Amino acid sequence: MHAERTLQRLKQMIADLCAVDAQSIRGEGMLRGYGLDSIRIMDLMATIESEFEVQLRVEEMGSIASVRDLAEHIDRVIARNAPVEAAATR
Repeated sequence: MHAERTLQRLKQMIADLCAVDAQSIRGEGMLRGYGLDSIRIMDLMATIESEFEVQLRVEEMGSIASVRDLAEHIDRVIARNAPVEAAATR
C-alpha cells in the first residue's frame, strides 16, 4: 500500500477514535499526544486490523511513537504478508 494513503487513513481512524479533526493530526505527532491511552491504543489496533486486514502485535505497538511510524509499520506488515497471501491463492 502507498505510505501516504496509509497515513491518511490512519489519521482519519485516530480522529474518529479521539473525536478530533483529522486535519489537526500530523504524521510526526506522537500517538499519546492525541489522547491515545492504552485502552484507546487497543481500540485503534482493532480498527487497524479490521480496516487493513493485518494482525498487529501489542509488543510492537510499544515501540511506535508517531502517527507516521505507525503508518510505516502497517505498510511493512502488509508487505510482509503479501507473499503469503499470494501463495495461498495459488
